[in-house]
Amino acid sequence: MHLASQRTGFLFRSRSLYLVAILLVAQSFLFATTTQAATPPNDSTASYLPDPGGIRFFIDTGHNVSGLFLQNYYATGGLAANGLALTEEFKDKDGLTVQVFERAIFELHQPSQTGDNPRPQPYVEHKLLGSILSAGRDFGRVENGITNAETRYFSETGHTLSHGFLAYWQNNGGLSAFGYPLSEEFSEENPADGQTYTVQYFERSRFEYHPEHAGTPYEVQLGLLGRQYVEANSYDPALFVPAKSLLLGSQQAVAVPSLMYHHIRDLSSPLNSDLNNYSVTPAAFVQQLDWLQANGYHTVTVSQITDYLKYGAPLPSKPVNLRFDDGWANQLFAVNEMKKRGMTATFFIITQASTYPYMTHEQVKQLDADGFEVASHTRNHPFLTKNPAAFGWDQISGSKADLEKLLGHPVRSFAYPYGDHNAAIDALVQKAGYDSGAGIEANAYWRTNRLFNEPAISVSNVRTLNTFISRVRYGL
Repeated sequence: MHLASQRTGFLFRSRSLYLVAILLVAQSFLFATTTQAATPPNDSTASYLPDPGGIRFFIDTGHNVSGLFLQNYYATGGLAANGLALTEEFKDKDGLTVQVFERAIFELHQPSQTGDNPRPQPYVEHKLLGSILSAGRDFGRVENGITNAETRYFSETGHTLSHGFLAYWQNNGGLSAFGYPLSEEFSEENPADGQTYTVQYFERSRFEYHPEHAGTPYEVQLGLLGRQYVEANSYDPALFVPAKSLLLGSQQAVAVPSLMYHHIRDLSSPLNSDLNNYSVTPAAFVQQLDWLQANGYHTVTVSQITDYLKYGAPLPSKPVNLRFDDGWANQLFAVNEMKKRGMTATFFIITQASTYPYMTHEQVKQLDADGFEVASHTRNHPFLTKNPAAFGWDQISGSKADLEKLLGHPVRSFAYPYGDHNAAIDALVQKAGYDSGAGIEANAYWRTNRLFNEPAISVSNVRTLNTFISRVRYGL
């Protein structure tokens, strides 16, 4: 079968989107990132930091690429051909320095010194993943194949390369990048999604035809053989844990005011009632947002702050976190006002609350869909230190499970009800798989060495703009 048709130059047998399963970091053994193979790769600066000095940091997976590996990454097609970096450089079992990517594994080779070459230069090759992962399969041979303008025959392996696959092979590095063809084109079911694609195996890769991207540069994509190889071999899970950006170095602390809200509602008498002490009026809230925007502040989520501390992921200038506790329905006023201004926030949700009007499950899901961070505030908002450890574990891990079932993705941040916690509670939060735990200590300094005791500045009872400004600037 040849990839040729009147409209696109291709024939195909499949019409389905190729989705890759989520592979999780550490706890579930692999990577904390989700990739859709059939989605056109996005090589914009949104996915990584700039690379002064020959370093590129992939925020998506938390890994750096540098030196000869980075040069080779760009020379062989960048993100489209190689995918995201899944590890840092490391020594494999054969003593080679390697780095794993979604679609390839790079190997650094150092030639031996000879009389003709007294100063041999190291070079990068891609692991023969196509050969390795297709070992034992009989692809046969084509004898006396033809070579013309649309077809090339390789006597070395007895296979032909034609039309769209030939054009991709020629335009993206040819023999040095992909090696010889090991098969003809054929239809193959992908084990990751059960869908059938037109594919062709090469020594270093697998070409896949994606008709859903016909007429674009992404009609031909490379299979995720790097991931596939890792799944089939025993790798240390620690290799895939995100690292800090080499561009920023080690981050020990950062000043980010985390402004804690509860109710957004009009006040009622008596003014000193408990509910009013935890309330900001809608008019005051709008005034506060306008002041933040007018003075150059940029809102970030708790997870963004954590990613800066743990991995060096960048933060905008003058970052500020807006934190909403409990999940009260009247916080939806704040949601709409923030959406108007392109702002974000973190909402700590009580997952099994049953009294005063709370957001519905659908409203919480919409928060998540709108780009706000949905985080955990236990199931029932108890004092955690005043109850048995088993009860605390159910509240901490159970609320995470509740939200992840509702949202369909990991929940990373936790807030202690009443700010009530100790070292034992902190350990439970970490054990449950959260990246951070937020208390109510009144300051703006987040620190790497206390990710499970991060601060907050209450603005729930702020009545004047001047008081709000003092809280933002000085934590007063």
